[in-house]
Amino acid sequence: MKFQTQIALASACLLLFSIPRCLANNKDKRPNSLQISVNRNGRAPKIDGYLSKNEWKNAAVIFNFTQKEPREGEPVSEPTFVLITYDHKNIYFGIRCFDREPGKIVANEMRRDSDLSNNDYVEIIIDTFYDQRNAYYFATNSLGARLDSEIKTEGAHINWDWDGIWHTSARRDNLGWTAEVEIPFRTLRFEEGEDISWGINFGRYIPRKREEAYWSPISRNDDFDDYGKFKASKFGVLKGIKYQGHDKRLQIKPYAIGGLEKNFVTNRPNVLPSASDNRVTDVGLDAKVHLTSNIISDLTVNTDFAQVESDVEQVNLSRFNLFFPEKRDFFLEGLDIFNVGEESYAEPFTLLFFSRQIGLNTDPTTFETREVPILGGVKTTGKEGSYEVGFLDVVTDDLNYTNLDTSLVTIPKTNYLSLRLKRDIFKRSYLGVMALSKDPLNGDNYNRTFAIDGFFSFDNNISLNGYVA
Repeated sequence: MKFQTQIALASACLLLFSIPRCLANNKDKRPNSLQISVNRNGRAPKIDGYLSKNEWKNAAVIFNFTQKEPREGEPVSEPTFVLITYDHKNIYFGIRCFDREPGKIVANEMRRDSDLSNNDYVEIIIDTFYDQRNAYYFATNSLGARLDSEIKTEGAHINWDWDGIWHTSARRDNLGWTAEVEIPFRTLRFEEGEDISWGINFGRYIPRKREEAYWSPISRNDDFDDYGKFKASKFGVLKGIKYQGHDKRLQIKPYAIGGLEKNFVTNRPNVLPSASDNRVTDVGLDAKVHLTSNIISDLTVNTDFAQVESDVEQVNLSRFNLFFPEKRDFFLEGLDIFNVGEESYAEPFTLLFFSRQIGLNTDPTTFETREVPILGGVKTTGKEGSYEVGFLDVVTDDLNYTNLDTSLVTIPKTNYLSLRLKRDIFKRSYLGVMALSKDPLNGDNYNRTFAIDGFFSFDNNISLNGYVA
């Protein structure tokens, strides 16, 4: 069985590599798209919400926004300007949103990753690989709230739990409101060079008018599934960036924990329990290595997830299990490359690979969930040319416990392995293969899965997505 799986995987990979170049994405130049060229700024703007003339004097300017709603094709009702510049570390955006009625500007969210749909807000969407498929999404309101995500396959997969490093500041005045955004280049993945081209779009939403406008127009026909703004094939083009070399190739985040644990034990009634002291210590680290500007490796040793954001409490009145997304940093980087079959328009019904199952064990009889220690792991994700790759290898420790019905449960050390390869074809489609393996290290029964999937986009609103496992 192992040999047959290896043969099938090798055959599928060979098929992807043998696809003719004429079928692969050739980075269409999109001659009819809006284009903007930027210049390098020797002085970095201060991110304080004030659009100082001295700081932004050499910036490129965008102003011709077009409505999608409510009057499709007409200019935005409130003038909107975007300034763009960059230096050796960051790209900067200065945004001026004029408003004839500034007292009616809606701003009631400041929390990270909050829903901004009821606020006045602006959006920056960047296709850094210029492949008309994938992008980074950033949004902010007049209070400086931050909302971001990774977009894959023009919105078919969206990772809203991705938290990039970026900074913003906003202010309101009698003309409307302004915002300044700083995005470090090390937050983004892209091909370095002396003449970099990115797909890019900007959006503005005015809730009291139900008005939605974009720099590169998004029509209602493009927005059949309400994800039109994520269609990277509709973006304009940003040119003129020159960048060589990410500033940090290695990032290390160690941790150490120390404490004292007391276990109170008594065997006789009316006798005070005795206490035994146990010292609790633990060390570990996480590391991120930039193998290239596009491919990142994440390493973890003796992982501790105590700092991870807690899940949102939900009440389940159905007979189906609740879906809680992955929030652990080690797994979040490039997580969407491992998605096969499911789209992001709603909670998934089936997932061939769900990283949250690694490090957790649910008892099949009592449904009790326990944490399983992770000894270590490595994950490599990224994109080179027309190929997107993902590799994940994690080892969990053994665990022995007594469940609610007093049965002894033993979970052996287990190795989890996932290998993913995707190849862009045609203009906005792809083919992919995936191999999964779960192997207890004591030689017990193993589990292996092999899948072939594809996404074929025929026009703005017709696509075919499926997989065979």
